[in-house]
Amino acid sequence: MPLELLRRARGVRSLDKMVMIGIIMTMSSRRWSIASAKAEFSAVVRRAARSPQVIENRGEPVAVVLSFDAYQRVAEHQGARERWSAFLDECANQDEGWDLDLPPRVARAAASDPLALKKSR
Repeated sequence: MPLELLRRARGVRSLDKMVMIGIIMTMSSRRWSIASAKAEFSAVVRRAARSPQVIENRGEPVAVVLSFDAYQRVAEHQGARERWSAFLDECANQDEGWDLDLPPRVARAAASDPLALKKSR
């Protein structure tokens, strides 16, 4: 389809042709202008199923369209990050520290430990 449009554009002025080529290139990549994303929204959504689609305003990225699966992965990661951050904050706010009930340590000598063999002689 892009070649077809370029063939039709033979009689078009060169500046207009460059604009058409830019629009075609934008539509074929993962970056969209706001106007082209609006005009081709269904294509943006279809392509988002394969990879994130970046929406730009005057060449600057302003939004991303993700598949729902990709969004869920990001949301789960964000939730885990928030829980870990809350845990670390809670640890930092402990005034008395942590009291852990640990069983007493029992010394054992391993047969492969050369120091244990010297002690037993």
